[in-house]
Amino acid sequence: MIEHYGIILFPSTKMAMSAERLAKKADLKVRIISTPQKLRASCGFSLKYELSQEEALLDVLRINGIEIEGYYHACQQGLKVTYDV
Repeated sequence: MIEHYGIILFPSTKMAMSAERLAKKADLKVRIISTPQKLRASCGFSLKYELSQEEALLDVLRINGIEIEGYYHACQQGLKVTYDV
């Protein structure tokens, strides 16, 4: 089985937690995860989300002034995960 999802990286834990709270308030399916080792980030937490909700999620974060370090599209097949910008 292949799973596709997005990951947003943040400069601080506070930003990640705020992003999760705001996204859930907007009824978006997100969850906090540990930042994958293959991705560099100042904070050890990232937000995992459904790709179909990417535009809405980025809008919520932008409107609320949540700073992000970047976002990636992940493709997981078994234990192998690849990331694209």
